[in-house]
Amino acid sequence: DNLTYTSGVFNNSIYLNKSAYVEFSLKGFNNQEGLIEFWINHTDITSKQTILEIYDNLTNDTSIKIEIEDNTLKLIASNNTYTSEVSVDVTNYTGEFYHTALTYLFNSSGNNSFILYLNGEFINETIDTSYNISNSDKNIIIGMSKFMNESLNASIDELRITKSREKI
Repeated sequence: DNLTYTSGVFNNSIYLNKSAYVEFSLKGFNNQEGLIEFWINHTDITSKQTILEIYDNLTNDTSIKIEIEDNTLKLIASNNTYTSEVSVDVTNYTGEFYHTALTYLFNSSGNNSFILYLNGEFINETIDTSYNISNSDKNIIIGMSKFMNESLNASIDELRITKSREKI
């Protein structure tokens, strides 16, 4: 009910005003590899705000979370016992749209890979051998954490979630 629209990169974008969020099921979503990308425009990047979170809808474990805090965009991949993080400073992008993309790969050999891109440029990659994320069905929440806090005050445009990694 609280969703509004503002001018975006391509036509209109969704404005999430710290009380609006979108949540839906990713039933059948390929949990082993994927691409998440979007354009975002925010004015407050000092308070902790969740952009999106993908989590297991049975155990409530987080799989992937993208958040902003203290002028830093963070990609956090975790399960119940371990967390891996990639981050980048976004101070220079306050008040304008910028493109964010994340590719991820979980494989049976344990070489899990998370790659973060900003405006099409490679930022960082983390390769992790500590855990694997479950294959159960996932939910995604956009604009707030799964605990209904860390709400987002930003516009999001052209959000895309795919089942396979693509070149950015």
